[in-house]
Amino acid sequence: MKDLEFSRILLDVMPIIIRSIRSELRQAASPHISYPQFRALSNIGRGLNTVGELADHHGISQPAMTKTINILVDEDLVTRNKSSEDARLTILTLSTKGQKLYNDVWSEVQEKISLKLRDFPIKNRKMMVANLQKLKSIID
Repeated sequence: MKDLEFSRILLDVMPIIIRSIRSELRQAASPHISYPQFRALSNIGRGLNTVGELADHHGISQPAMTKTINILVDEDLVTRNKSSEDARLTILTLSTKGQKLYNDVWSEVQEKISLKLRDFPIKNRKMMVANLQKLKSIID
């Protein structure tokens, strides 16, 4: 398979996979928070800990991200603390409640996705995982 054909197939398949995951995340998070709020919550959990980092990552303005963070703080899902190294910076972290919500939503989504994948042949799974990890290292 040539490089262009391979990239075309990836560009066709990846959006479908992403849409499926996004749909499951929306459903699991929706009784509690919106999908954009959940994305912010999960990215804080992954180490993006300032409004500026989150805004850049999400491709939105800092004021828009501040509105999202304010909701998460008001819901006691995220805490704000001044940086000990730079008083101008406010560091965001997940509260215990926020971490629990993140874990609960992620577990539910993982379970639903695993049900969709149950017919994927077991003999091909290790190879698929190895190839996905290789793809991730190339793309990153």
